[in-house]
Amino acid sequence: MDAGSAPLGPRNAWSRPLVTSSTSVSQAPPVGSPATGSSPLLLLRDMFPQADMSIIADVYGRSGNNPSVCAEMLLSLEDFSPDGVYGDFAQAPGADGGGPGPCSAVYHDPFLVISVDVMRIVAKFLTMFDLANLASVNREFKRLSEHELCSVTILYNAKHFRTASDERIVRMLTRFPRLTAVSLYKCTNFASFALLPVALRGSRVASLNLAFCTRIEDIDVRTIIIGFPTLAHLDLSSTPITDDALEYVAAIAPANLNRLVLSCCKRITDYGISLLNARCSALEQLDLRSTHIRPSPCLDPVENGAQLTVLYMSSCKTVSRVRFDADFAALQTLVLSSNPNMTEAVLRLPSLALLNLSSSKQLARLVVIAPRLRILNVSGCQGLTDGQFEVEALTKANLYNCRSIAPASLLLLFSAARQSLQDVDLRGCVQLQDDEALTFATMCTQIARFDVTGCRSLSALVVAQIGNHVAAVQERIRRLRS
Repeated sequence: MDAGSAPLGPRNAWSRPLVTSSTSVSQAPPVGSPATGSSPLLLLRDMFPQADMSIIADVYGRSGNNPSVCAEMLLSLEDFSPDGVYGDFAQAPGADGGGPGPCSAVYHDPFLVISVDVMRIVAKFLTMFDLANLASVNREFKRLSEHELCSVTILYNAKHFRTASDERIVRMLTRFPRLTAVSLYKCTNFASFALLPVALRGSRVASLNLAFCTRIEDIDVRTIIIGFPTLAHLDLSSTPITDDALEYVAAIAPANLNRLVLSCCKRITDYGISLLNARCSALEQLDLRSTHIRPSPCLDPVENGAQLTVLYMSSCKTVSRVRFDADFAALQTLVLSSNPNMTEAVLRLPSLALLNLSSSKQLARLVVIAPRLRILNVSGCQGLTDGQFEVEALTKANLYNCRSIAPASLLLLFSAARQSLQDVDLRGCVQLQDDEALTFATMCTQIARFDVTGCRSLSALVVAQIGNHVAAVQERIRRLRS
């Protein structure tokens, strides 16, 4: 892992194999530290446990009592003596306050008897978290780990952070100086969100996942938005935030915040979403799954507002009738699946490429005018009877278990997409008859799959004829390509 053998390019923290005997973030013994909400000096002491408190206080004073500046100054200190003992960072007092403690100058490093060459071999079998812990042993091991830790740009916690204390999480984050994407997914006990911009050097971070961080408050969202000026992706799903948090985002959101995930945020309302839509001009992707939001009027296009390209609104019980017209000119992906109360959808979207309405069992009427649509999924829409389609570019149509759809609606679909359809799933469409199924299949000049399994009214002869047609089309395409 020296400069000559280190891999090039950004590294993911999980690029190393796990060693069960190693000490991970969640396994290492906790360091005695104050509870969350202590003074800045005590929190800084927990972030830099090898530093003497007097040195931290001195640096804190020279920083103008600014925790962020103090943390940066402490990170840049030359904190080693010539013999390389990490404990020589400061003259730490003993337990009684008078004698030398375990970090004093008389401390003898037991790892000095291990050669660096041996540790290079051992380090190859450590995770990045174990390597970060190793860096706190002494000067040589810090140098050994530093290059690897600096190369990490993406840090996903998995289970390492979920049971750790706030102080341990913050302290570990400081050891990765070039992170651009961080996940604290399911860190349900973490509450020190105000320290994240300091620990992560906020100017670098572009993606932050705080899903299931149930102790986050609205004011913490304000701190995060201010502390991470380059933030492009923020995941707040399954958190207890309210419209106040969305108001902070709308008022001071970074200019490049283009993706916001708010799925399962039960306390937000149409008012908060309308603020985002009106003020976040860079917002392109919005996830509102399992919320109580209605798409209109809070998402209606406004001048200098959000230009959504991706919208997720699955499992929203308040969605009943949906209408998206040509004003949503930028929308390319629309997911409205599993909406139990949706009965009608009228979609006139010039740029739409993917539409998912699957498992919306009450959907009865569907109008899709989308000349660039390539993927249509209405599987499980058992109540769909009336469909109108203008989808000239459609390549894949999933109509599995659309038990009530009328043949006339299918004729509109196949007539519009006869030159582009390649994959058709009509399994379970019990109203489909022999002549209709064969007509629809022969209309498709690029077909590669035409599945009519479970269509009980179809004869075996017609099913075989459909299979022969698909095979003939594929053979013709193969010859043309060769």
